[in-house]
Amino acid sequence: MCRVCRSLECKGLLTYYLLLTYSLTYYLLTYYLLTYLLITYLLTYLLLTYLLLTYLLLTYLLITYLLTYLLLTYLLTYYLLTYYLLTYSLTYLLLTYLLTYLLLTYSLTYLLIPWSRVLLEKLTGSAVSQEIPRI
Repeated sequence: MCRVCRSLECKGLLTYYLLLTYSLTYYLLTYYLLTYLLITYLLTYLLLTYLLLTYLLLTYLLITYLLTYLLLTYLLTYYLLTYYLLTYSLTYLLLTYLLTYLLLTYSLTYLLIPWSRVLLEKLTGSAVSQEIPRI
């Protein structure tokens, strides 16, 4: 019963009004909570997407670094092998040239000088040609 008008309808309207206010408050809080959860979900999704893209970028950079490292290692190995092969070839040619030069020089010198005959006689112990000494 209403205190002002002393009717039962007024009390029912007040209860209905309070129930409607409570329901609206409940639905608004539910709406804001769902909105908050949706925003939290979206922010989490964006953060995970960012982290995944960062991971992919770092993986790409690591693969690029490794490929560059392998390429530089290959080029350095190729350069060193080429350098050593050229050094070996040039050393071989130089030594062959020197040995040939020395062999030809000393052979021709030995054959052309007159005392080679004397040296040959002393080494073998026999006289190939004997000259008569003049008095």
